[in-house]
Amino acid sequence: KEKEINAYITKSPLTWWVGKSDGKFDVAFLVWARNVTELGKFWQDFTGKYQKHIQEKVISVYTKIHDFSYAFFVPERVLDRAVQEVEQSETVEISEIEEKVLRVISGNARMPTVEIAKNLGITAMQVTYAIKQLKDKEVILGYRTKMNLKELGLTNYKAYFQLKDLEQYEEMVTFVRSKPNVIYIDESIGFADFEVEVLVQKHSEFSLFMNEFKDRFSEKIKDYNYFIYTEISKINYSPLQ
Repeated sequence: KEKEINAYITKSPLTWWVGKSDGKFDVAFLVWARNVTELGKFWQDFTGKYQKHIQEKVISVYTKIHDFSYAFFVPERVLDRAVQEVEQSETVEISEIEEKVLRVISGNARMPTVEIAKNLGITAMQVTYAIKQLKDKEVILGYRTKMNLKELGLTNYKAYFQLKDLEQYEEMVTFVRSKPNVIYIDESIGFADFEVEVLVQKHSEFSLFMNEFKDRFSEKIKDYNYFIYTEISKINYSPLQ
């Protein structure tokens, strides 16, 4: 049944990231939703179909994501790396052409302008202008290389902490930001007080990171846990349906 559930989630136009995990949970996925009603409809359909196969589930609403550029290849530049702060903002209007271009480049940002134009039946100049407009409107925040983590021997861990209070939250952010293997800090409602994702080649590297964090903030940590993403079956950065 796990394969069927994973296929259902992956096929949904509302999911943009789907991954299998090893730990407390078997699968994790992220959903684009314009409002609570849209999210509720998706969740009702999903649980209505598979509730009896689910032992435990957690819903978390992301309020902000600190998206760090990869620095583990050049750790000496960790403090200079780019960080994108992704959070809720005012809705902006985009044109039909901008929407079409966004759909294409969200799947392949390296596609040449001329090829995009040919596929969409528009001119290369229109493509260039559309991309510029999307950047100006901060719809496009940046580009990232999609790497085969397994081929590089890298494993994605997610650690999450329940805290006694949030007095040292910003200090925690500063601390993990200095670690080149950290790729995300996720701020959310409903799951944990502090969430961080790291890429490492060995479990011992993750253990070292966790031990440093726990030693540094031992008086503030109430509980913690982690899981490992073993496979990513879907990534689609465009929320457009």
